[in-house]
Amino acid sequence: MPINKLVICRNQRELESRMTIDNNKLNRKTTMYMTYAIFLEYDISMLADIYVLECRDCGIKELPQTLHTDFKKLLELKCSMNRLKKLPLLPPCLKVLDCYDNLLTELPPLPATLMALHCNKNRLSSLPIDIAQKTPLLTRLDCSENAISKLPQLPHNLLYLTCNKMKGKEFMLPSKLPNTLRDLEIRDTLLKCLPDPLPPNIEYLIIGYTADGYIPDLPDSIISLNTLCHVYTIIEDDMHVISQYRSNFKNSYPLLQSCFMMKSVEEECEYINQCNSERRCRERLAIINQNAPFLEHYMRRMMHPNRLQTLKINPHIDVDAFMENYSASL
Repeated sequence: MPINKLVICRNQRELESRMTIDNNKLNRKTTMYMTYAIFLEYDISMLADIYVLECRDCGIKELPQTLHTDFKKLLELKCSMNRLKKLPLLPPCLKVLDCYDNLLTELPPLPATLMALHCNKNRLSSLPIDIAQKTPLLTRLDCSENAISKLPQLPHNLLYLTCNKMKGKEFMLPSKLPNTLRDLEIRDTLLKCLPDPLPPNIEYLIIGYTADGYIPDLPDSIISLNTLCHVYTIIEDDMHVISQYRSNFKNSYPLLQSCFMMKSVEEECEYINQCNSERRCRERLAIINQNAPFLEHYMRRMMHPNRLQTLKINPHIDVDAFMENYSASL
């Protein structure tokens, strides 16, 4: 059976652990595992047919400069959580690039086949100015936690855009967002206002307090959005503020489904998602949840699906009852 996926691990211990985890997966027999030290000495020509290269959290400082010629069939490159300062030229058929949590200050030319780009948590000051023209198939973009001050025009097929915790003094979206956009998430970012009009097909709009305690103004066009649009607003831990904002929002936009979440709920949710101990997860969840489950769509974004399944979280909730229960737990 041909090998189509290569997983590189930091050391032998992590390699054995990963193999144990993957043992029951369907693609286990088509996956090759090796440590980074072995990879450096390996005959790369033997790996020319792989489709997926995964080298997450390996302490890697650079990838092979011949990546684009050695791995011409590569469809997915997952090199997140390393110490990469620069990426080499990318394979011509690449569809997925996961390079988040590195030290990148710029991106290489992106292939026209790219469909998903996760470059969050780097040191980028901008995205390629021609990203709309060069990556027409791009549907998912997460550029959170970078020093980007303004996004260029975005690909016309984009479906998901996430721009959280941008590190610049002020952040601007392009004046016109793609009409295809369905999910827009902007939290803890100095965004003063959203583009007007908003894309007509938005289903989920997640906004939150900026670093200076300011909630971006909603454009007038939001009233004409699809009635299935969910608007999530992250607000400081003040039930009076939440109550007032929620009342004003519902009076202004009665047809839109809305949810107003306390900032500490969001932070706890992120902690639970990252925590490796199921027991500690359940303890933290019990403290903030008070036996009232989280809102389904919000949890889908803030928690990994495997974590939701492990903790057996009920996806159904009465929002007002949840907020009252959480308030009582403070």
